[in-house]
Amino acid sequence: SKFILNYFFSDKYLRASQFIFWAVLSQTFQGMYLFFVNYIFYVKKTKGLATITFICALLQVVLSYFLIINIGAIGAAYSTAFVSFINFIMVAWYSNRVFPMNWFNNN
Repeated sequence: SKFILNYFFSDKYLRASQFIFWAVLSQTFQGMYLFFVNYIFYVKKTKGLATITFICALLQVVLSYFLIINIGAIGAAYSTAFVSFINFIMVAWYSNRVFPMNWFNNN
């Protein structure tokens, strides 16, 4: 990404490189979320998923608002990465609750 910014865009866009790490981190958590969410769809327990999604959306809006006001645009990137992590953890927990996965069971 930094290579592309340096060689294909004008110098006006170089400051955008500060967002790359946070965008990649956020998408990493979203990818990890996808490992678990299909179990929820499989057992048709999507009401809980809707609740998790709504809570995370509210958290995203509130956190972004305060971080952008206090530290600028990078605050939106921080809040996106943080909420993506929270969303992943909550979905992984809920997925294991509705469809127990005995990954650590030696039996």
